[in-house]
Amino acid sequence: MATKKQNSNLHNPHLDGSPIFSISGKIGVLLLHGFAATPLEVRRLARFLEQKGISVAAPVLAGHGTTPEDLNNIHWGDWIKTGEDGYAQLAARCDHVFVGGESTGAVVSLYLAATHPEIMGVLAFSPAMRLSINFIDKFVLKFLSWVIKFSPKNGLEGNTTWQGYRANPLNGVKQLIALENETLKKLKDVTQPVMVFIGGQDTTIDLSSSDIVIEGVSSPVKEKHFFENSQHCILLGDDFDKAANLSLQFIQGHGKI
Repeated sequence: MATKKQNSNLHNPHLDGSPIFSISGKIGVLLLHGFAATPLEVRRLARFLEQKGISVAAPVLAGHGTTPEDLNNIHWGDWIKTGEDGYAQLAARCDHVFVGGESTGAVVSLYLAATHPEIMGVLAFSPAMRLSINFIDKFVLKFLSWVIKFSPKNGLEGNTTWQGYRANPLNGVKQLIALENETLKKLKDVTQPVMVFIGGQDTTIDLSSSDIVIEGVSSPVKEKHFFENSQHCILLGDDFDKAANLSLQFIQGHGKI
């Protein structure tokens, strides 16, 4: 049997970052991964929920899973389109659908909730509403990104659990910032229950991102869970079990089972 060819553009190309679509019940959850990553970021949660009889979709966001150059050539609306398509697939087969995601995926989920009031709730893991960017990085993004196409992605050495591009495509980062700004305008339209997860050791986003969500949405039900020792990818870390069980309780509590 032929083995699947590994993508040399990815860190940890041997790991399974393929999309997920599994119908297990009448409640569905759309899970979206983060910037430069793959569905591997949400795969463990997807499988956990699937075992509990919950249907799951975890697509590959536009510009991801191929080459870093592709991520430099997308518009933030392309990520929304990926989310819309995944949501439509689940909604056609499930009575109730939740949306959730990690980092960029969490922002896309909030945007979808603002534009689809029938969505049942939002799970936002490390929502990238404000990036942690120093002055030099801001200068490069604003004035030099037409020359400097990529910046090094730190923290990959020895990281055996994350999969994605080895560099940050800077035009893609600018589109992420545009997505943040567009979603910020729509937060007030989010009325569904929202659960936010944030890691105390997260250096990718500004930790105020969680408060931006909690204070910006109009949801009567909103929770924030702070994991002091977690880094950016909570669903790949030691606090997974806590986050997964809280997510399940949230879905069961608001899913009209």
